[in-house]
Amino acid sequence: DSNLPVEVGGIFDVTTVPEMAAHRLRGLSIIIRLLSIMVVVVAVVGSVGLSGTLSLSVMERTREIGVMRAIGASSRRIMGMFVGEGLIQGILSWLVAIPFGIAGAYAMAVVVLSRILGDELLYVFRPTGVLAWLLIVVVLGIAASWLPARRATRVSVRESLAYQ
Repeated sequence: DSNLPVEVGGIFDVTTVPEMAAHRLRGLSIIIRLLSIMVVVVAVVGSVGLSGTLSLSVMERTREIGVMRAIGASSRRIMGMFVGEGLIQGILSWLVAIPFGIAGAYAMAVVVLSRILGDELLYVFRPTGVLAWLLIVVVLGIAASWLPARRATRVSVRESLAYQ
């Protein structure tokens, strides 16, 4: 590989600064890709977990949904109740995750990657990243709670009051 250090007489390695930087950036980009894949997997698993939790909540509250229907609650109101519950759970998980994410990113940049790459890395905290994750959590919360909320709106008064 032409980008690797050149061995001269078995004693010295000769590389240019741009070659060294490119070599280190390749290693860093692989690590960033792997971490990005892990983040996507965690987000999908969290969404599936939230959807399952809300589905269970719909099943457990079938009688309550029936009573609400009997006193005139609209499908929109019932759906809003479950989507709101999903959003609250998502936002609470986001609030809990912020300090862990910041500490984990700092540890990864300063401790782990600095040792792997053999050079000190600068850790920069960007509040826009935290706000971007809030937006992602809101979208995933709505998406994960949509199906259970839809199921809740399809519960009839008759079947819900007969539900044991």
